[in-house]
Amino acid sequence: MKGRDARVEPALPGDEARAAAHRAAFATQIAVAGFTAEFTEALLHHEPGQLCWVRFTPAAVYMQTPGPRAGERLRPGA
Repeated sequence: MKGRDARVEPALPGDEARAAAHRAAFATQIAVAGFTAEFTEALLHHEPGQLCWVRFTPAAVYMQTPGPRAGERLRPGA
């Protein structure tokens, strides 16, 4: 995704709990590929008070997965 009006905003009440739930769910999903819970914790770790939002208006979206369409701009409704 690309945009031009990005801004950093403070986390909202409850965001820390949502982030913790996301870490746990993500750890479960990637465990089947051999990644440990310790890896997920290190990957998504943040110190208390560091969690924030980056808000922006998407201007363009691109395919990012490997393959013949990698880097191709996606069109709305496609």
